[in-house]
Amino acid sequence: MSILKVFRGPRPHTRARARMRIAGALLGATAMAGLTACSGASDARSTGGSADASTSADLAYVKQQLDSYTSVPQFEALGPTFDASRVAGKSLMNIPFSSGVSYNQTLNNAMESVAKKYGIDYTFFQSQGSQADFVAGINQAISKKVDAINLSTIDPRVLGPQLHAAQDAGISVSSSMEFGPTQMSLIPSTVPVVIPFEWETVARLMADWTIHDTSGKANVVAVVSSDQPSSQPMADALEDEFKARCGDSCKLTIVDVPATQWATRIQSAVQSELVKDPSINYVIPIYDGMTQWVVPAIKSANRVGKVHVATENGQPFVLKMMQDEDIIRMDVGQGLEWTGWAVMDQIMRSMAGVPTLEKQSIPLRVFTRENVSEAGTPPTIEKGYGNSYIDGFTSLWSGK
Repeated sequence: MSILKVFRGPRPHTRARARMRIAGALLGATAMAGLTACSGASDARSTGGSADASTSADLAYVKQQLDSYTSVPQFEALGPTFDASRVAGKSLMNIPFSSGVSYNQTLNNAMESVAKKYGIDYTFFQSQGSQADFVAGINQAISKKVDAINLSTIDPRVLGPQLHAAQDAGISVSSSMEFGPTQMSLIPSTVPVVIPFEWETVARLMADWTIHDTSGKANVVAVVSSDQPSSQPMADALEDEFKARCGDSCKLTIVDVPATQWATRIQSAVQSELVKDPSINYVIPIYDGMTQWVVPAIKSANRVGKVHVATENGQPFVLKMMQDEDIIRMDVGQGLEWTGWAVMDQIMRSMAGVPTLEKQSIPLRVFTRENVSEAGTPPTIEKGYGNSYIDGFTSLWSGK
């Protein structure tokens, strides 16, 4: 039976929303709801999966899954058309976790371009990542009497009183890119519009890659952050995929490092696991911002060439590392300009008084050393995803 161990470190009562687009800028913390604090030394437990552990690695299946995500993604309409001209004259305030990071800047630029095209009065609130900023943003939106507020990569559960005030003021609130499809029950009723992200899909692709790249002999250390809402569904999906697709041929060890402690704990935690078990051949940092500490850990443990990395997010600095040296071999990227249009599709549907969608057309692409040049040389945050979304969404918004 495959051995799945989870090491849980102390969980803080605060959370930094470094959703790891921030590449190391671990910003101000906000209160985190719904997590049980652990204390003392790390705790280990064994976990199971969804399939018989005796099954051999399903290499054909994992290759098929990877192949479906390695090409330039193509737009798929996931809902009916509507007349976007009905939103002209409406107003929207977009409140990001941090307005100063490239992830939120790129999303904002795409959202703002759509808003201007369709006559929406658009405001990008300047936030530095503190709860005080989020509160100030919602208060300003209420004062301006906007029609809608979007909370971008912010956990709405820490803003209960403010969201009730927005609801009382007749403002529709959306949450984008914070929760996955399996977490919808966590979202408060004061947030009627949600743009989820496929965290579980991303995690399964990382597992599939390591199974494929090791020919079904993966011995993996995954680094998670249990103080992030997306971390638990990703950890669960990793465990399930390894169990289902690799059985007793693979081993997974999960190390939990809270986002506020990345800079001080990731390198030592990963290096410790590599020294403890010389047969480890892969590290999966579930957010690619973690790689700036994971890669030094591999080098310090003298495991270059023997240990590789699979991760997600597609940040340019990580893709550049992939181009420059053979440590990072896979990164699941997300097309941010396309994502900005998808966020606006959901918000505009709400503004126009038509039903919102359960799922949005948000592109994922598996970057490897074979196709990473398509992200640019050096890579940029918007390249590698194509532009089929422009005609796709424009047609959806025509009302025809």
